[in-house]
Amino acid sequence: MPRPFFNFRESCATVPISAMMAHGQHISPLTNLSDGAVHVWAWDAARMESAERLSNILSLEERCRAARFRQTIHRRDYAVAHVNMRLILGRYLGVPPENVRYISTASGKPQVVLGSANTPIQFSLSHTQAIGFLAISHGAEIGIDTEFVRPISRTLASVCFSPYELAQLEALGNHSWLEGFYRCWTCKEAVLKGEGTGLTLPLDSFDIDFTSRARPYVAGSTLPIASLFRWHLFPLGLMSCVVTSLAVSTYPNNISLFRLIA
Repeated sequence: MPRPFFNFRESCATVPISAMMAHGQHISPLTNLSDGAVHVWAWDAARMESAERLSNILSLEERCRAARFRQTIHRRDYAVAHVNMRLILGRYLGVPPENVRYISTASGKPQVVLGSANTPIQFSLSHTQAIGFLAISHGAEIGIDTEFVRPISRTLASVCFSPYELAQLEALGNHSWLEGFYRCWTCKEAVLKGEGTGLTLPLDSFDIDFTSRARPYVAGSTLPIASLFRWHLFPLGLMSCVVTSLAVSTYPNNISLFRLIA
């Protein structure tokens, strides 16, 4: 099993949430997102009470959606993820976080309306339990997926994965099977989020090779969709309980990692 391309514990910069807050009417956009670069932000919602208190910057739709979660912890995780997304995107766009506006493509993929930075940024959000990730790129399309590792039935793999992927899982043996499952799953989800198709594209309709090379890659497809083969996949390490994968449509010049803290 290939090691993660990056390990957040060793290589990420720590940024306090106060540094993302707007001060005054004019907000300077972050200008170090160069063409071909990718920035990945991570946070732990369980340690970000200050972000939860900023839920007033969410849109009415976001606040209503948060209220629909029955469990308090799920409302918190959703609210913190969307507050942090607004804070971070606002700094890239040069607008207050409450003024970040989202639009959807024809396939339903979310995009942002450009701010004063006039930067054609793409973004992808994923959160599991309290852990959240936001990937941002300049120009290139992008997708990210993170999953909390917990025991699962092997039946799920047989339903969702292709024969090519199932063969890789079986070759791993019991000791690495669960890690292999989540590595394959997050790679497939990252590609689907990048494509903007969601689960309208069947998970078993394309193959991820996640064992034979240093990085996973799309190895084949039963559908005539050439765009599936453009994705560059990067496993990202953070902690033992989470598996995260990043998909970028063109090979990035640089991937920078940031941890947002209270």
